[in-house]
Amino acid sequence: MRVLVVGDFTAAPCGIRNFADQTYRALTNHSGLEVEKWDGHYPGIYARREAGLPTYLPPDAADYDVIHVNWHCIAFNTYGPDHFPPPVQYSTGGYSRTWRKPILSVYLNDIPPWSGCPFHDRADVRFAAEPSPGCIELPYPVADWIGLPSVDEGFSVGCSTVRGDGVSFVAGICAERNWAFRIPDRSQGWLSYEDEVRRIAHNTVNVLWYFEGRGKSGGLSHAISAQRPVICSDSQMFSHFWDYRDELYFGGSARESLVELLHQVHADAQQGCLRFPRRAAEERSWSRATAQMVAAWEAAR
Repeated sequence: MRVLVVGDFTAAPCGIRNFADQTYRALTNHSGLEVEKWDGHYPGIYARREAGLPTYLPPDAADYDVIHVNWHCIAFNTYGPDHFPPPVQYSTGGYSRTWRKPILSVYLNDIPPWSGCPFHDRADVRFAAEPSPGCIELPYPVADWIGLPSVDEGFSVGCSTVRGDGVSFVAGICAERNWAFRIPDRSQGWLSYEDEVRRIAHNTVNVLWYFEGRGKSGGLSHAISAQRPVICSDSQMFSHFWDYRDELYFGGSARESLVELLHQVHADAQQGCLRFPRRAAEERSWSRATAQMVAAWEAAR
């Protein structure tokens, strides 16, 4: 099966760009797929148009079995239904198998009523991180192809987030207790997705203390990929992992709740009884997610 992944592959680092990168890498790891990517970031589209080159899709787009788009209402929203070739019915003749291609697939990183994808009804297969009519629910998966380093000695607390939500809370608590607090050094540029996962894998615990509630967090999957203990607030953005409360440290939203959880993790570390997100990483892995995606595409064909 030939798959073309369309996403904002040259955009400044953001959650949607990270998810496009993950999707492409995960699909290339799946056996039986021939996967290529196409940068749909608008500056690239404009540059190709000015150079007289194909713009929104490659010239052979109709030859792919699946065109899969990583869509978001703000970060990636320049495609409409007419940009995609209509599927054509193929047959080997007689009573042999028939199929359609290219199948149009989309991952909706935002859903109604907050926003609407212009080609929602045109797509043959739709995935979303949370329940939405006409979509296959596929919560943000966990990367399972990254080799991880050993944790550093001592007690360290890390954050990894583009949005920066709650980081000041964590920093203040760590400063009061002289705990090592680690965030990315943006002056050195942005790390790749894999390198950032390896960076936070050095920490004793990583914290996501969001106050926002819309959508679902991809950052939590990022932290689970590092296979270190994780602390989360009670934001609805983490509800897709609430079934793993036995492995993740969930709290409320107040500062006191975060203080309590950090002290609990500190004590667990000293006693050798830290919680690790092992089951979450296995059951929500990208390997399982890609198998689910391929099954949906085969059914649509």
